[in-house]
Amino acid sequence: MAIIAGKVLESVGRVGTIPDLLLQATSHSGFGGFADVSLIKRDKNKGGTAPGGGKCYKDNELVKVPYIARYSFYTRDTESEVGVGSPIGVPTGFKPLVNYFAEGVQIYAYNGSAWEFMRANAVLSSGPGQEIVGLHYFLDGDDGHGGRPTWKSLAPKSSVTCKVVANLQDNPNSVSWLLLEATSHTDGTRQLFGSVKYVQRVHTSGGLSPINNQEAKVGDLYASPYTAVYWFYYS
Repeated sequence: MAIIAGKVLESVGRVGTIPDLLLQATSHSGFGGFADVSLIKRDKNKGGTAPGGGKCYKDNELVKVPYIARYSFYTRDTESEVGVGSPIGVPTGFKPLVNYFAEGVQIYAYNGSAWEFMRANAVLSSGPGQEIVGLHYFLDGDDGHGGRPTWKSLAPKSSVTCKVVANLQDNPNSVSWLLLEATSHTDGTRQLFGSVKYVQRVHTSGGLSPINNQEAKVGDLYASPYTAVYWFYYS
């Protein structure tokens, strides 16, 4: 038996019934069908709303209200849906090695007139709530080949640094999807990230800079929470 817990990402209100929900898994326990679930959707709801004012209730009285709903459970993809013809499509001849879910922050600095992107920090896992297997961060300076964004696996230890070569604005409320090309590696080509040639960032949520900068001062930093899926490709 497996148990999954989650947090609400989106809620859409419905007249006369409880809202539709999109939830992100935050923790798993046990074994079974729910062990690899990363997203949960609730829809087709009926009932479940709080009682009306036609009856008197005691303070803190609990009331059971029947409801029905459909719950859909989603696991990680095994192949990116971004095709070769997409602006962020990987060139032909490259195959997916692995994909990881990332959760962290996009960091911006105020330069006096606008918020400027500085770097990102995130942890990598096989899905929301799962064990951390890697890190995503930026080098302080480029690696000598134009690369700063870096992904590091914890076991076996290896890293790949990349530069952005293409982007796609999939959702105006989230940071863009990206295609990045590897510029340098550490710990040899036999380790996990040592053979990576391209990285895709897809399924982004959040991570945008602040809209209001009226109270910002030069040098202020803003950490914007985000999630994404990163695909790693080799030849």
